[in-house]
Amino acid sequence: MIAEWRKSKFVINIGAIYILIAAASYSAGEILSFFTLRSFDSASFLVYCSFLSAIIILVLNPTLFNKLSFYAKPKNLSNIVIVSINDTLASLFLFNAYQLGRNALQIGPLMATQTIVTVY
Repeated sequence: MIAEWRKSKFVINIGAIYILIAAASYSAGEILSFFTLRSFDSASFLVYCSFLSAIIILVLNPTLFNKLSFYAKPKNLSNIVIVSINDTLASLFLFNAYQLGRNALQIGPLMATQTIVTVY
């Protein structure tokens, strides 16, 4: 809200609405993940989430197949591989924390430190 406060008034544009929807969706996904991980292996859960998400996106927007040539370039491919490895490790650590700790009230605020680390 502070970022959108301009000239003594609150401005909401389409980007802010997308962010609010994304935040709500991400939060719902985290809550559902927490409950699912009580009885599911974290590595298997990550595989299912990743592949199902990719399949759903490709089904909803089949024109994305045309843009896959982007990944054929060595620089782009290496960047995607590095980001994917980091994201996979972060997700595995998060899911294992949920399984071991079973306390989303502590894990959620600790995950907020990613914003501090990212901005820093």
